[in-house]
Amino acid sequence: VTRENLTGLRVIRAYNAEEYQNKKFAKANDDLTNTQLFVNRVMGIMQPGMTLVSSGLTLVVYWSGAYLIADAAQGTEQINLFSDMVVFSSYAMQVIIGFLLMVMIFMILPRAIVSAKRINEVLDLVPSIDFKEDAIQTSEQGSVEFKNVTFKYGDDAKPALKDINFKINKGETLAIIGSTGSGKSTLIQMIPRLYDVSEGQVLVDGQ
Repeated sequence: VTRENLTGLRVIRAYNAEEYQNKKFAKANDDLTNTQLFVNRVMGIMQPGMTLVSSGLTLVVYWSGAYLIADAAQGTEQINLFSDMVVFSSYAMQVIIGFLLMVMIFMILPRAIVSAKRINEVLDLVPSIDFKEDAIQTSEQGSVEFKNVTFKYGDDAKPALKDINFKINKGETLAIIGSTGSGKSTLIQMIPRLYDVSEGQVLVDGQ
């Protein structure tokens, strides 16, 4: 929301929409704050809870083991019980550590899913331009030509560029001068075909 407000600052000012955008930002900010507070509260309760369980489990194991060893006969049986108690305690801690790692996965997984979804949206996007596999070699090198180029941002929109004609050969320089919004950036972006012409042709090396 902040990025949109900064990039569209002139539009917001032109439509006197500061109050609307402030409310929109406040809502997004409150949603984010409430989510972060909820997550931190849950984690604040979960971390001590998991520590209490792990420590309590260790205490129960050693407490029970101590009684079993005290009741057992002297010698080998006590040694076996003690070794079993140590091994059981180690296994129990491995289980607890597994649960702690699973909690971390639950924290990271939602972020990873959202990130993957955004990446897949870009990867699954079908290009509006069909690129030919076979490159065309032309005898003309280093030239850019606009032939009767007209460009509209929409089918019913007023032309941003109209009947543009010029040719630049290799080594030549052309200055494009105009006020803000006159179409300088639009004209440049048509050369690498970031925008498609509405009418006319843009030729690079005669192609």
